[in-house]
Amino acid sequence: MYCIKADETIRNYYIDMPHYSDTLKFRIIFDGLTADSAYSIRELSLTVYTDTQLSLFASEFTNNFANTADWVVSGNNKVIGNLTSLCGKVNLFGGANSFGLKTNATKIFTGLPEHNYVFVTLNLFFIDMWEVKDDLELDR
Repeated sequence: MYCIKADETIRNYYIDMPHYSDTLKFRIIFDGLTADSAYSIRELSLTVYTDTQLSLFASEFTNNFANTADWVVSGNNKVIGNLTSLCGKVNLFGGANSFGLKTNATKIFTGLPEHNYVFVTLNLFFIDMWEVKDDLELDR
């Protein structure tokens, strides 16, 4: 657990699906957040693979949080500005003063090599909430 407070939840997501395009649109939408709750992203990776070979295509929000310019954040009810925050000593993309009720985070990955499948992993931190209704989208 990265954060100290008991009402902060971390969920690990693993998404594996057939995909053939050189472009992948990744979008996070949350329906069940309350006005005083928030979420954030950490350790996102995108791996493409064929039947015989795996290749890490992108890795974001592990140690370097400077590259948030390619993300489109909309519907933000929190303070507009810095899209990164700290949870204890851990850097996050989003967080208590960045991503809240009706905030959508979208990134389009382009230039993917030839592949048959994609595998996306990420950690989502939910701050000041107990139940989560989440929806992650990958456009084929």
